[in-house]
Amino acid sequence: MSLTIITCSHQGFSWAREAISLYEKRIARFEKIQSIVIKPHKVQRPIAEMMLLDIAQIESKIPKQSTVYLCHERGKHYTSNAFSELLQKDKITAPNITFVIGPAYGLSPDILEKYRQISLSHMTLQHEMAHMLLCEQIYRSITLALNHPYHR
Repeated sequence: MSLTIITCSHQGFSWAREAISLYEKRIARFEKIQSIVIKPHKVQRPIAEMMLLDIAQIESKIPKQSTVYLCHERGKHYTSNAFSELLQKDKITAPNITFVIGPAYGLSPDILEKYRQISLSHMTLQHEMAHMLLCEQIYRSITLALNHPYHR
């Protein structure tokens, strides 16, 4: 399985990037992982137009034959165990799993209808914190599937 995390944001917190890097190294022991950061368009155009530009950029980075999950506050909530089971099931059916953390002004209704949505929290999270939390949960889901002691 190959994992891709696409984030549309500015990078700001070095401590969050360090945590993301730590979890990506841990994940890489078991699965291939890559993170792609796309800089969002400047707010000089109507939001609907910027959403379309960002979505085009995001979709151009999604690997072929990917199961895609949009991280969205109104997405489906999973326990760690259920998320682990979801990833293990998807691992069988798709060679690539891609997670998208969209821009600050949100994702267009078109892309929200096109892909599955998951929620990392009922609250809105800063992009790097969402990325860090997602990486930790991916690592946790892998260790759960392998009965590794990390989860206990």
